[in-house]
Amino acid sequence: MFETERLSVIGKFIGPHVQTDDFLFQQKLRGLELTIQQIASKHLGDKKAENFFILGWGLVIGAAYLLEKNPAQLKISNAFKEVLQKGIQQVIFQGQSLKNPILSKNVLENTGTFMMHKECSGLGFRPVSIGNTVQDLNAILPKFELKFTLNKETRLYLEIEPQFFNELWKGDFPALLSDNGFAGLEKNRECPHATLINSPAIYKIKEQCDIKYLEKGPQQFNTFISSILDKINDQLKQEENPVVFSSLSAKYTENYSPFEEIIVAYFHSPLVTKAMNQVVNEVQEKFQIQIDATKPENYHVTIAVKPREPEVLSVEATMESLISQTGPYSNDLNDFWETLTQKA
Repeated sequence: MFETERLSVIGKFIGPHVQTDDFLFQQKLRGLELTIQQIASKHLGDKKAENFFILGWGLVIGAAYLLEKNPAQLKISNAFKEVLQKGIQQVIFQGQSLKNPILSKNVLENTGTFMMHKECSGLGFRPVSIGNTVQDLNAILPKFELKFTLNKETRLYLEIEPQFFNELWKGDFPALLSDNGFAGLEKNRECPHATLINSPAIYKIKEQCDIKYLEKGPQQFNTFISSILDKINDQLKQEENPVVFSSLSAKYTENYSPFEEIIVAYFHSPLVTKAMNQVVNEVQEKFQIQIDATKPENYHVTIAVKPREPEVLSVEATMESLISQTGPYSNDLNDFWETLTQKA
């Protein structure tokens, strides 16, 4: 079980439901997903393991393992158990018709409820005030280059030079965090960025390229995305002060395993909104599909994080050993994993 002190900290975000076994199951799953990604990296390399993580397969294997093995002997509700079983079954059914499902099928739509306690969904961010941090962010931002990028071919970012975080954290920001009740948070080690188009939409474009251009699909996808990025980056370079930070918020990250708690800086940017509308329209025109971009009111950069610890397993685990303990799902999941590792 999780220590009372840690649950108390999480409870400030989500309330008394932190004590339920349904929530504790999901908390364990968040840590186990990180452990599974580490195991996958040993077999696949970091890039494929990152795609494995982004597509949601770590959640599927982790949920099936915890549901069947139940090492903590949690008594989850029947309703949540049905959600888990249905989601896992849907993922396996969808993968059976694919040659390499784990790296070609985005299953996050089947796993969202695995990570979001039913009483916690929609809580969102809560506004916080931390000294003059917003003014400081706006003062240092003009020193650094902004650029639209496709990160690891999975998400469209507005990216800021890495030194941006260094500039913020070398001042009094760490002390202000502690003074305002956020002890234990640290600098986000990811490159400073705002996620503008997420992985499900990017994979929809990839899928359409594969359908339309067959074996030339990956090349056509790269050409299409590069063309769009060139155009919107040209617009970005011509704009003076295209981003203005406006406020700070904090959140318990129930649906993103690497971080347990985060602080973000919201920003306004008509140029970013215009650029994202352009991307959505060009995708619609070329492929006749609709994709979603982040809404302007949700533009933000994560500036401080509390990393989540991976789940510690009692023995040196392998993917095969975890999958072997997933009960009725083990044969199909093992077939999927073997297909992937044969091509790794």
